[in-house]
Amino acid sequence: MLQSKGDEARKRRCKAKETRRGSDAAKQRRRGSDAAKETRRGSDAAKQKRRGEEAMLQSKGDEARKRRCKADEARKRRCKGDEARKRRCKGDEARKRRCKAKETRRGSDAAKQRSRGEEATLQRKGDEARKRRCKAKETR
Repeated sequence: MLQSKGDEARKRRCKAKETRRGSDAAKQRRRGSDAAKETRRGSDAAKQKRRGEEAMLQSKGDEARKRRCKADEARKRRCKGDEARKRRCKGDEARKRRCKAKETRRGSDAAKQRSRGEEATLQRKGDEARKRRCKAKETR
């Protein structure tokens, strides 16, 4: 009978432990289960150290360094693209300059039109001047 009282008390204590408040993870930690160990906070390397394993994962510093290197490489690739774009733009600018130079060539408008291969629709300046002189004479 004494034995059964002890068993009953033990059962009561176990039941009380099971109905304790707190998260499942906290209960598991109190029981010392493996699942609880996995849910503990901290870096992966720290968890591995607690388990007594060698930290196979590289430290956060190494990971950060890798991330920075990757970002640098991406930036360099982007810069290469920018340089190619600049070269193309330079070509466009040179082309524009050449066109502008053609447009600002010396000579009469009629001569420019002839060099472009257009028909000289504009009258020569001499004709315009002659017309002006004639008109001036008529108005006198």
